[in-house]
Amino acid sequence: MVFNERLGPPGRANASHTFCPMMRRRIPVIVENVPPMVRACSFIKLFFYDAVLQLVWSNRRTRHMAPKIRVLVADDERPARLFLISTLRVFEEIEIVADAGNGADALKLITTLHPDVVFLDIQMPDINGVGVVDLLQTGRPLVVFVTAHDQYAARAAELNAVDYLLKPVSVQRLRQTVDLVRKRLAQAAV
Repeated sequence: MVFNERLGPPGRANASHTFCPMMRRRIPVIVENVPPMVRACSFIKLFFYDAVLQLVWSNRRTRHMAPKIRVLVADDERPARLFLISTLRVFEEIEIVADAGNGADALKLITTLHPDVVFLDIQMPDINGVGVVDLLQTGRPLVVFVTAHDQYAARAAELNAVDYLLKPVSVQRLRQTVDLVRKRLAQAAV
């Protein structure tokens, strides 16, 4: 059944309205193929109207949503790692799959979870961020280096990193990085 929000429900002659306290106005209710006794009950009409709207809006959301970008965050400094995770959660297209506190854990999680993107700190215990990327031979995810030191930028470019972010990371700068990641993933899919 098609429902046009501007014109109201189909079969205008059969249209009925009910007062919606949340919207504070009368709203059209779909009443086609509903027995007259049910039409008389405002609660049931509102329930059916709400169910149809939920179905319409859920289809609109899922139809246009691209698959989420799976992200792993690796940083030895817990406050910095949590700050980056909370900032990344602002973006609807990002799904945080895991976080790691050192390079060895990051390497294990990358090989088991296969994220699309890894946000790596460069200086970490055990294995540093550059070492993690060097140890990944096949199926390497996209890499974004997040560090407080700018002297590793040339090495990051050699490793074909998507971006090189300096701490503290702003939301605007992270938006640019997420856009770059999305473009790289789209190019890889073609």
